[in-house]
Parts: sequence; C-alpha cells; structure tokens
Amino acid sequence: MQLFLATQRGFCQGVERAIQKTERTLEDAKSPIYVLKEIVHNKAVVERLRAKGVHFINSLEDIRDPHPLVFSAHGVSPAIRLQAKAIAEQKGLKIVDATCPLVQFVHTKAQHYLEQDYQIVYIGHSGHDEVEGILGEDTKGKIFLVENLQDVQELTRDLARRNTRYARFSVHEPTVWLSQTTLSVDDTADIITALHSIIPHLEDPAQDSICMATKERQNAARELSAQVGKEGLIIVVGSKNSSNSVRLADLTKSCGVDTLQVDGLSELDLDYVQRFEKVGVTSGASVPEDIVQEIVQALTRPA
Repeated sequence: MQLFLATQRGFCQGVERAIQKTERTLEDAKSPIYVLKEIVHNKAVVERLRAKGVHFINSLEDIRDPHPLVFSAHGVSPAIRLQAKAIAEQKGLKIVDATCPLVQFVHTKAQHYLEQDYQIVYIGHSGHDEVEGILGEDTKGKIFLVENLQDVQELTRDLARRNTRYARFSVHEPTVWLSQTTLSVDDTADIITALHSIIPHLEDPAQDSICMATKERQNAARELSAQVGKEGLIIVVGSKNSSNSVRLADLTKSCGVDTLQVDGLSELDLDYVQRFEKVGVTSGASVPEDIVQEIVQALTRPA
C-alpha cells in the first residue's frame, strides 16, 4: 500500500488558541471550569479536557458553582453574552472568551451592516454553534440564512410569502452576503453566484470570511484526491459534527474518491482499507495530530 498524507491538516490557529485558553483557565483556576457547548467540534479533544476537569454545558442554566466560564471557539450571540455577564456578576465567576478571531470578525461585520440598515444573506448550516451565534446578532429581522441553492431560489420567489421564513426579504433594499467560516469554498462560490443573479444590488463583503486554514485544507484534500486517484481511498479524520471535517469528506467524494470519515483508529476497518493500493489521510482543523499518526502507524505496521 502507498500511503499519502495531506500537506495541510489538523489544528488551525483558532482551534489551538481556544484549547490553550481552556487549559490555561483550568490551570489558573485549580478547580473545575465550565465550557459552554464543545470548545471545538472534536470528540477526542472534548474527552481529554473533560478528564482534566472541564464541565461542558449546553446552557448557562447549568452553571451551579462560581467556576470560570469559557465561550467556545464558535462564539456566542449577544444575548448569551449579556446573560453570562449577569450570572458572572451574581455568582462571582470569571468569563474567558475563546471565540476564534475570524468568527468574531464576522460578528463585527454583521453588527456593522445591521447598523447601516443592510439586509444580510448569511450562508451557513442551520443549527451549527457558529451560525446560531451570528443569527443572534439580528434584532431587526434582517439576517436571512441560506444553506443551499434551493434556499436562494426561495429567497426571492414571488409566491404567497407571508408564512415563509423569507417573507420580509426585499430585493430592493441594500443587501450584503456573509458566510460561516468553515464552509466548502466551491459550494459557497456557487451560492454567491446564484445570489448575484437574483439580487441586483447585492454587495460582496470587503473580506471573504471562509477561514484561510479551511481553504488550505480543502486545497490539500483536492491534491490528495489526485494523488490516490479514483481507485484509491481517502480517510478523513474528524468528528461528524465538525463542519470543516464534513466538508473535506464531501470534497474528496466529489472528486470521485472512496472516502471514510472517522473520529480515530477505533472506527477504522483496517481490513477494508488494506484492499486499496493507494490511501490518503487528512484531518479537520480541530483534530489532534497524534490521532492522525496513530492511524498512519496502524496502516504502515508490518502485517
């Protein structure tokens, strides 16, 4: 078997920063700490931090003690920030913000455009923590979430719109698009092209909000697909709730390459993998490198 590793894989700076902030907070507190939602979307990272004393909570209502509270890399809405501040003042706990700087940049841009009375077409995946945070910026009913090309058509469809989620959208108002930071570059480009075709005065933001690390990992996965070919196999290491990992798997599949997405070695069918002459391995931006290396070692171990 020939084994190929993606040239760009694993932790991005935002993920590394969030994990370091969490570990530093835990060390300084010398007690358990709270993290709202998962610090990053990776099962191994979450379990390792939980073993060290991190309590992952889904709601601020789960806070019982005056332990420090960390916001995850995906960011939170203004309402959550205000609620957390009130709890912090009441219970005397410290708040640590581990939001990825690029995610915070998108929040700032959304605030800016809303202050200018723009409509925002926000490209993202419903239910994702980052998306929920950005949608929480909307107090005027001016952010419209689109996930795919079908949503774009729905956005301006001239039907009875009174009961649709896009009922308040108007092609005549100033409009700009923004996007989730971990999307597929190709899919987003198609959506943006479609948006421009139906919204006459749609503006592009001054800076694309898809993370550079995400772009680099997608480009490397595309190169990896070419290396192993359509008769090969690509293993994408990353959790199923990790948007950037899922996008990597979608990309390699779209290149016509058989693809497996796994959290780690325990989920990998080695007998199946051994059927392929060429195997590529890549990983999402929240995956520790030692998990990738464990898979590599298993694949290169003499039979």
